[in-house]
Amino acid sequence: MQRQAALALKNLAETIDPARQLELSTGVITGHAAQKIVDAARLYDADLLAIGARGENEATRGQPGLGGTASKLVSSTRDPLWLVRTPPQRESRTVLAAVDMGELSLSIVRWAAHWAAGGRLHVLHAYEVPFAARLETYGFRTSTLDVYADGERDRLDAELAALIAEVRSNADPERIIERGDAVSQLSLQIDRLHPDLIVLGKHGVSAGRSSNSKFGSVCRYASAAAPTDVLIVPRPVVAPPAAIAGFD
Repeated sequence: MQRQAALALKNLAETIDPARQLELSTGVITGHAAQKIVDAARLYDADLLAIGARGENEATRGQPGLGGTASKLVSSTRDPLWLVRTPPQRESRTVLAAVDMGELSLSIVRWAAHWAAGGRLHVLHAYEVPFAARLETYGFRTSTLDVYADGERDRLDAELAALIAEVRSNADPERIIERGDAVSQLSLQIDRLHPDLIVLGKHGVSAGRSSNSKFGSVCRYASAAAPTDVLIVPRPVVAPPAAIAGFD
């Protein structure tokens, strides 16, 4: 079985790169899929993991979903992770990057610009007005809060523009600053832009927190429900020169 799997994988690799333009190696490892992929990533010092969002026995037509192996890798890997749902784009891509203006934001935009080269790049930040609920409780008028929100939006737009300016890109990024829940705003932009790839961050785990807290609501939503490919950046890194792919 292992020999047959190795042969099938080698034949697949040859059909993907018949001109042998890549340094492409294949191999079959026996064991628990998620852990073995993580082990292989360490062994080969991978810059990027690429894996199907759902395994061959988990695919459901019309439903994005997230398979067991992919879910474990989203939760546990420290390497950038590409969840594959769509065929590769030979032409220019439309890439949507979601940032929270935190420590990962620059890396997210760098990765997004890397893959949007020659295509379109959109950078989204969703925000809430600080203390808005408390101000409403204290009787502040909606019009007063709107003025406050507009000021916050202008400040964030300038901050996002400065962030994007640090990234060299052939694309002319569109800055999208929207007030509201981050998951809802990301969903709206997916429906509006129909991106080929979504790039976002996964924040680390603080001591004492359960494994269910290893990635936030935005990352969880995109991983499980986005209808397109998702690239998750778990830590500050630069754009990759190489990659390792995990196959079922």
